[in-house]
Amino acid sequence: MELTTLPSTPPAPTPAPAPDLAKTEVGSYFVANYPPFSTWSAEHKRAIVDALDRPPAGTTATPLGL
Repeated sequence: MELTTLPSTPPAPTPAPAPDLAKTEVGSYFVANYPPFSTWSAEHKRAIVDALDRPPAGTTATPLGL
């Protein structure tokens, strides 16, 4: 009976293929904001700035803590 020796280190894993960014679509990846950036437009900028400058409705001036 002949014994076969195993290699001392396992073979390197095959690298994953690079993603084809041309094929990504809305909803393909986790998005950390809502609505997604793809729906944002310059026409909404004034409303966004105004909303950020206003204190929250129905509350007293409380500093925001993150």
